[in-house]
Amino acid sequence: MSRRPLLALLAAASVAAAGLSAGSAGAASAAAWQVYEAPKGTMAYDNAVEPTIAANWKSGRAMVIALTTPYVVSFNTRARTATWTPSLGIATKYDTLDPIIWGDSENGRIIVSQLAGATSLMDITDDGGESWRPAQGGGPSGVDHQTVGGGPYAATNKPPVTPYPKAVWYCAQDIVAAFCSNSIDGGQTFLPSKPIYTIANAGPLVGCGGLHGHVNVRQDGTAMVPNKGCLQDTSGTALTSDAAKVGLATNSDNNTGPWTVEYVPDSTSRARMDPYVEADRANTTYLAYVDGTDKMKVAVKKKGGSWAKSVDVGKSLGLKSTAFPLVIGGSPGRAVVAYLGSKTGPEGTMDAQNTKFEGTWQLYVSTTLDSGRTWSTQQVTKDEQYPVQVGCIRKTGNTCNHRNLFDFNGITVDRLGRVLIVAADGCTPSRGCKTGVQHDKVADDTNVGFVVRQECGPSLFVERQRELDAQCKTYRR
Repeated sequence: MSRRPLLALLAAASVAAAGLSAGSAGAASAAAWQVYEAPKGTMAYDNAVEPTIAANWKSGRAMVIALTTPYVVSFNTRARTATWTPSLGIATKYDTLDPIIWGDSENGRIIVSQLAGATSLMDITDDGGESWRPAQGGGPSGVDHQTVGGGPYAATNKPPVTPYPKAVWYCAQDIVAAFCSNSIDGGQTFLPSKPIYTIANAGPLVGCGGLHGHVNVRQDGTAMVPNKGCLQDTSGTALTSDAAKVGLATNSDNNTGPWTVEYVPDSTSRARMDPYVEADRANTTYLAYVDGTDKMKVAVKKKGGSWAKSVDVGKSLGLKSTAFPLVIGGSPGRAVVAYLGSKTGPEGTMDAQNTKFEGTWQLYVSTTLDSGRTWSTQQVTKDEQYPVQVGCIRKTGNTCNHRNLFDFNGITVDRLGRVLIVAADGCTPSRGCKTGVQHDKVADDTNVGFVVRQECGPSLFVERQRELDAQCKTYRR
């Protein structure tokens, strides 16, 4: 991505980021995107480990976290700048793992969570980060890969009293199993957790790999947690079995009954990285995953139907290796998938997780307006000399030396249906990493945080399209 600043950095507690040109690609109706890099001297610039993002529809601002400090990000679309302000009023002093942020965009509540053993440390803000109060934290649950999400309550076994209008969910994996708990008071306290799967088939629990993706909730109240490797039979076979498929653990009764696991029928074994799942307002489910050949596949299932054939959404632009899928849904039929992609593909046993891999990576988005029947794909970041990553991307159990980008990025949507993505940049001018230079030293690694925000184009919310178009006409080009 281009790193030419449009405005000087602002001083004082509020720090302004350089507005960075992203450009647009694809059809005339494709979205236009803007890249906003975190300012130097902030934690979001120095170490954006596994960044996540929440949008506040009341304030129009977003909040980002990576490591321990949340940042409120305010956008000036006309000037193409963003101001990153640290939210320092966090009540709990964090020194833990796996930072996660989740926001109830409509009601303005934002929850920050850090993993702490078999539970979590949580803080809640209802005023955009001006003040925080500590919460109980999810769990008792697992010791790794925590996730927080929320959405409507399910109609089945809905609690008679719900102090908060949406259910909040907390999940984490515990090596051989994973657990989820939910909250009826907006994340202040959590009900007892339940197992959602185990490492091998055991009675009512289906066998899935330990690590899972993020929890998200459909409009009908179904909680969903994706997994890259689940067993299809009931033999209790170890997860090295080639029968493993991409799976989706679901619960549709507010966590009062057991979870069930279904499979994406045409998914391949050895799927890579955490899958990501979301749904649109018609409860159509979109599950994005990196298959065994490093392609970005999306499987779609309408409520009450079966899974459609998985689609390689990066094929139209020649993407042969992909990583870190994200999905966000909107009005019926509308969804966006974001991910890193490379036009360098696997060769024999060498793939994108191998130290000798020499591909370059950029951020891409694929959009559907017709429930996944067709997809439009764009390259969002544009800097070819300093792309988002040069060389391999390390995941657990592979030979790549670089662990700078860790496990995932984040995605959300604002009130006008504009998509916002937060990610880590692993290749910057300040280090030895650049196109054409062998990226084989850990010292070359960076993870500079940046937010990509949609400016114009298709809104995820049909009812907001005219308002978004009207705003776009006023932007300076």
